Amino acid sequence: MTGILLTDFYMMRKQLALGAGIAVVYLVIGIANHSAWSLVTFLMIFAAILPMNIFYYNDQCQWDLYVNTLPVRRKDYVNAKFAFVFLLVLAALIFGLVGISLDNLIHSAPLLENVDYALITSTGGLVYASVFLALIMKMGSERARIFMIALIFIPAIAVLTLPKMGIDLGHLLEIADPHIFIPLGAAAAFAVILIAYLFCLKFYKQKEL
Repeated sequence: MTGILLTDFYMMRKQLALGAGIAVVYLVIGIANHSAWSLVTFLMIFAAILPMNIFYYNDQCQWDLYVNTLPVRRKDYVNAKFAFVFLLVLAALIFGLVGISLDNLIHSAPLLENVDYALITSTGGLVYASVFLALIMKMGSERARIFMIALIFIPAIAVLTLPKMGIDLGHLLEIADPHIFIPLGAAAAFAVILIAYLFCLKFYKQKEL
């Protein structure tokens, strides 16, 4: 599994370097405008979408055919993909928290301001990435692309549309009891990630290479 994971990072090294460069630009602009939270949004979208490129490259070079001739279980292959996503989201979260902390210090804002946003966004990034992996395992990188785009834009459109329907999401979050909302949200996210993982195992074990 470690070898597969290292191979994924090696294949994505240029994309990771590009993402890091863009993140630095976001950080500078975010601190200047006291909106470093936007950095976290970019990082999580980047972390959720990047695995799609891994599968695209794998399909192009038929990496699956090669890796399955090695003494590696198919479960290890799936585990490596999820480990890649988790490490990427973790790195994005750490970088985002550093950016938010610097932003708050420079603008004399409370140090923990927007930290909750970073944690919620990171959880959402993990959920999206896990669902994306399940779609790719089932349909392949090309066919899954349309569904992945839909999963990103449909919620975004819904968030923009709900206020016009008289539904204030911000107010709902303010009145929600955090002692209930946070555990329920975390449990729901964990359940989705676990289900996506189990589906990935099922799909990849049934996949004909």
